Amino acid sequence: MSALAAGDYHSLALKADGSVLAWGDNYYGQLGDGTAVSSATPVQVQDLTGVTAIAAGDYFTLALKSDGTVWAWGDNAQGQLGDGTTDASSSPVQVQGVSDVIAIAVGGAHSLALKADGTLWAWGDNSYGQLGDGTTDARASPVQVAGISGASAIVAGSSHSLALTTGAVHAWGDNYFGQLGDGTMDSSTTPVQVQGLTGVTALAAGGFYTVALVNGAVKSWGDNYFGQLGDGTINASPAPVQAMGFNNITSIAASDNQHLALKEDGTVWAWSGSGTTAPVLVQGLTGVTAIAASSGHALALKADGTVWAWGANYSGQLGDGTVTTRSTPRRVQGLTSVVAVSAGNGHSLAVKSDGTVWAWGYNGLGALGDGGYTSRATPVRAKIAGVKAIAAGTYYSLFLKADGTVWGSGYDQHGALGSGGYNATPNPTQIQGITGVATLAAGYAHVTAITTSGDLWAWGYNSDGQLCSGNGSTNSSSVPLLARSSVLGVAAGDAYTLVLAGLGYLVNWGDNSFGQLGDGTTTDNNNYGTYVGVSAAATMISASATSSLLLNTDSSVWAWGGGTSTPTQVQGLTSTQPTAFTVTP
Repeated sequence: MSALAAGDYHSLALKADGSVLAWGDNYYGQLGDGTAVSSATPVQVQDLTGVTAIAAGDYFTLALKSDGTVWAWGDNAQGQLGDGTTDASSSPVQVQGVSDVIAIAVGGAHSLALKADGTLWAWGDNSYGQLGDGTTDARASPVQVAGISGASAIVAGSSHSLALTTGAVHAWGDNYFGQLGDGTMDSSTTPVQVQGLTGVTALAAGGFYTVALVNGAVKSWGDNYFGQLGDGTINASPAPVQAMGFNNITSIAASDNQHLALKEDGTVWAWSGSGTTAPVLVQGLTGVTAIAASSGHALALKADGTVWAWGANYSGQLGDGTVTTRSTPRRVQGLTSVVAVSAGNGHSLAVKSDGTVWAWGYNGLGALGDGGYTSRATPVRAKIAGVKAIAAGTYYSLFLKADGTVWGSGYDQHGALGSGGYNATPNPTQIQGITGVATLAAGYAHVTAITTSGDLWAWGYNSDGQLCSGNGSTNSSSVPLLARSSVLGVAAGDAYTLVLAGLGYLVNWGDNSFGQLGDGTTTDNNNYGTYVGVSAAATMISASATSSLLLNTDSSVWAWGGGTSTPTQVQGLTSTQPTAFTVTP
């Protein structure tokens, strides 16, 4: 699927081939399958191909095709289908009078279209002036929004509309809750400018409120009865207020002696794995796009494709040609065009844009995948190609190829590499029994993988139930076992597993001796169902040997484990002043 949309009681999915699926309520024909029969499973929208975008209103749907035409179906009592009538339609009809459309948006019962020339057009319900044509008359065919040119984006709330033009935001329609952001609560039938906003890069609209991304900060205005403005109050605001806790964190990485956070500005911040010290800026690093951490060393991937490393270096895992521990980052020798990195226990991995893998550090058990057992202080090429992702475990490495197969090299204790024995394998070998993998994670001796269909598979060591057997068994398995379906993300600690389930919920199982499951206890769990008590939905997770990190939708970072069984918010990630940083390997 390439896009999703949700109306009041119906949902849609845009497929990569340009067709559309729909499911849910169909009283007004909003599923577009030619019937008025509701469906609990997806049905295909009739005679619709070449779709590039979809949008769902209360009881109707819009689709934008690659030829710039707009099509609509469902309820049409206010003319929101734009076909010149007010007749509902259970199959797509073409919106009349607009072409060269590049974006669409829908409100409760009104529709918007942005044309390639930057003009805006609207139709449907106009009770509050949400069509922006200076009237409150409903329109069954598109009319041009007054006074807007050079628009780059559009959004719609229940009965208000907004457009982004060169960093400024214009709004019109219902303003009962201040959702137009002009400092008043007076509705407007023509666009008014939102107060004090420049540098806006993205917009979103709720039913009666609006949110904007401004220079990395989140600002919002309008209805706040449920705290949706995020400013710590429940007071409506007719002008933009800044949401609390948005500190521009884009990625996290956990190890037992240090935790890392990557900010949107490309800087990296680090703090003690125990959570007792405040984050400090890692000196000498800018333009970072990805981070990775292991028990003794850390890696940073920069936007220019180079890799930088710091920390313990007893086996050459920093890749700088020495075995000297470094308290500040140094560039890994000879690597360019890198797109992903991973840090294992004493070794490091990088995959380049051409699908080749390069490895360095400890190789006594073949984890580098270069066909030998000689440790390397500078990167060597692994004997595998066509790789899109990597994961480094304890004395072993995993390689996810573009065809969805998983390969591994190194020490196969407890079946992590699928051989069922304790073999050392210096040449990458395919793990049997699993295909269609989209992402994977490596623990001490167990592996978890998510397929493109959202199924979670696990294999390897099961000493503490980290495979989610659910039956009390702690038997290891070299054969991939289906642990759970419909998951979004996964991270693996030494003997436990973190999983992002639907709606950002976090579900954990396995070893809990150090509180790493975050459920307030130190009791192991070998079944699905331990939810961590963090208030907002999770977007990213990371696990080390015995401690865990979580990144929330509000950009706050939470940590637990290492002896603390309850998640605690990491403080101090708002600081922008450089502080000296040293590593204790």
